[in-house]
Amino acid sequence: YTIWRGPDVADLIVNDFAFSANTPLRQVVYMQGAMADAVARGVILSKGVTITDHRGTLTNQVHADYPATGGDSGAPVFYQTELDDYVVYVGIHAGRVIEDGNTVSFYSPWEGVKGDLELNLVR
Repeated sequence: YTIWRGPDVADLIVNDFAFSANTPLRQVVYMQGAMADAVARGVILSKGVTITDHRGTLTNQVHADYPATGGDSGAPVFYQTELDDYVVYVGIHAGRVIEDGNTVSFYSPWEGVKGDLELNLVR
């Protein structure tokens, strides 16, 4: 239930999980990728998106405008709470697509991760 931020920075503590139905458009989200020196910030642009590429099709994805790069796949996506080091986990960064000439990041929302991995979390 923690997200690593770096060697000299306290970990973030995941104190809740949110389904995409509970994360509104324009919600500020963050992604802690392996390739970045800092947590990336963006907002949710659209939900329920279908992504199709040469690897296949992913449904019910979420577009967000946080910056990401190759190697960030699998990174946690979350939003901050009122408490400094506490966050709400919303999904896992899955990739980037070109849309209307812009690069847009997307993540698999928590309900998809939870269902695909058949998770029953107990704290």
